[in-house]
Amino acid sequence: MNNKVNRTEQHNNINRIIGQNLRYIRKLRKVSLQKLGAEIGVTYQQIGKYEHGSNQICAYRLWQLSKALKCAVKYFFDATYMQRMQSFHNRTFHAAIDPHLLDIDKLQEEMVQQLDFIDYEFARKQ
Repeated sequence: MNNKVNRTEQHNNINRIIGQNLRYIRKLRKVSLQKLGAEIGVTYQQIGKYEHGSNQICAYRLWQLSKALKCAVKYFFDATYMQRMQSFHNRTFHAAIDPHLLDIDKLQEEMVQQLDFIDYEFARKQ
């Protein structure tokens, strides 16, 4: 693992993106730092360090986090994930968001399919 002294700005940026997405997904799922930490075998302080980007997350921990939060690993790395989710889900969730609603790519694909079907039905009636 890279020593903090040897990390480049790119390392730090990736760590921040992963951390921000981790925090966003954790809050959408309504999971506390303590509960998530206990589920993957680390302290809540360590989860906080991951979320702030001050500590790197190894591949195994990312896999554990994806399983615990029921989301795809790819969304931890997606710099546009939060923006796309906020534009798709423009309301506040008071309960934990369903895991299938975290997959923004699938949601957008389904929306395109629905719009294509509506266009097809409209053209057929013309």
